[in-house]
Amino acid sequence: MIYQVRLLKGLLHPNNALYQLDKAEEIRNYRIRVLMLFLSSLIIFTASAFLGIGTEIISRELTNSSAGDFETRKLLFLAGQILWSLVYTAIMLYIPAAFFWALTDIPFIKVLVIQMFAVSVLLAEKALQVPFFWKLGLDKSSSPFSLGLIAQYLTDHTLIIYFFGQLSIFSLFVFYIQYKGLVYISDRKRGRIFMYVLLIHMTFWLISSFLSFIKFEKLL
Repeated sequence: MIYQVRLLKGLLHPNNALYQLDKAEEIRNYRIRVLMLFLSSLIIFTASAFLGIGTEIISRELTNSSAGDFETRKLLFLAGQILWSLVYTAIMLYIPAAFFWALTDIPFIKVLVIQMFAVSVLLAEKALQVPFFWKLGLDKSSSPFSLGLIAQYLTDHTLIIYFFGQLSIFSLFVFYIQYKGLVYISDRKRGRIFMYVLLIHMTFWLISSFLSFIKFEKLL
């Protein structure tokens, strides 16, 4: 069977997509779909940078910088966001895929397709966050899609707030996609698959929370 990678169709009809992926002897169109994910990420991150999202650290130094220095900083920030869009997509696409491939009996290309569905959801979340961050001045821990807002009412501990800011309806959907896909195609036990998916998510959530907590951009 030949499987044609169609990300939107796969997200809307996961059972059919996973059945076809499981039976597939050849997978087509995955390279162009990977390229589309990188391009989508590039557009989202660039648009976010143009709108000034994430430039608070630069704006705070406006009074201490000349107009030329400020414009240079903005251009460097834009260049950094363009580079980060590619790095982010590569990390979210290939690291989990390699991790799951190493721990299961699934061919790497099939794990990569599952992860392509997951990255599509993550990029959709980032695109939907842009108007909220731009118009309301929110950050990820205050996103209406995450548990960060609830955490802010329950605790003043910044690290905990940042951690729960990573947990959103989109990240939970990604968790479900990965779990469902791996269970469907792999012969590994469900409990073991669940722990694999939980481990990779916890790792990313904790690293992201810690980098936000230490204000990583100030170290650059």
